[in-house]
Amino acid sequence: MSKQRLVDTFFWDDTYVVGLDPLEKLLFLYLLTSPHSNISGVYEVSKHALVYHTGLSEESLTVMLQRLERDGKILYLNSWVAIKNFIKHQATGSVQVCQGILRELARVPPSLAEWVDISPLSGSPPPDPRKRSVSKYKRQRILDRDGEKCRVCGTETGPFEIDHVVPVSEGGHSDDDNLRVLCQSCNGRRNAERARRLQNDFDTARVEYRDATLLNLTKPNSTKPSGSVYPVEFEEWWKAYPRKVEKRGAWKKWEHARKVSGHGPLLTAAVNYARYVVAQRTEAKFVKHAATFLGPSEPWRDWLVERKDKVETSAKAAARGWECPGCHHLNTHTGGMCGNCHEEHPGVRKGAP
Repeated sequence: MSKQRLVDTFFWDDTYVVGLDPLEKLLFLYLLTSPHSNISGVYEVSKHALVYHTGLSEESLTVMLQRLERDGKILYLNSWVAIKNFIKHQATGSVQVCQGILRELARVPPSLAEWVDISPLSGSPPPDPRKRSVSKYKRQRILDRDGEKCRVCGTETGPFEIDHVVPVSEGGHSDDDNLRVLCQSCNGRRNAERARRLQNDFDTARVEYRDATLLNLTKPNSTKPSGSVYPVEFEEWWKAYPRKVEKRGAWKKWEHARKVSGHGPLLTAAVNYARYVVAQRTEAKFVKHAATFLGPSEPWRDWLVERKDKVETSAKAAARGWECPGCHHLNTHTGGMCGNCHEEHPGVRKGAP
């Protein structure tokens, strides 16, 4: 199935991309839009596939991958590629998108999952005009307010940075009361602590996801048939139904209908419909498929009560055949073997149901 990858037109004006040669741009763009890629930016792709899709020689490909790795843009390890900043260009404001990214990262080599930038997964609220970047005029105002010294260590030696007390990614805004002056050293330590916290949150989510996946894989499913083995009640219903095609599809519809109405009414409807089919000598091709009989429009409900207007009287039926005691199939041939369930009933003969 094809996938769509949207690339911002700013890609071609990006300061890093501008410095690449044409073939390196081709490779970088391919890695971003590869058919093997996923929402996390970490996926498996062999060098053979890279060579085939880009038309590069293996030697040139290796050199270009090494450059992208050296520049911190990608990591290529054992046929796996990880794109450092891929996640930040996804719609991480959506819970479903974040969950999808975590699911993908839980399936990849841990070293690659830990290498990519997952900070956008901390969640970003809807755009707010108060969260615009700090202008140079506001920066100078905050520096003047704080006396041009770090609010944490008190140093008066720059360079200084304007820090958001509550990060924008966690709902903070750029009003003056959420801004303060920090030196580069203190701001770097604060960002490192936040990155470690995010990493711990990610590791916890990954473990929880793997545990949940393992639980789902080992959880027993008593209703799903294994191979050709179906529930006893369904086999009883299938035995009574007059047309036996597409058994698995019929089982799925029967299982749904049984949960709503129970086994008894379904069996009654099948027996009544089978009697009608035999009494009318309906050709097999005109008999409803079992899945249709049990389908969304629920035609089986029309047969909960035997329809006297469509079924011959018992006297006429008796004159034409005999009813199987086991599956209630009306047989028109002589002899004691039911044409539906193929069980022998030696004491039964034509004309004596």
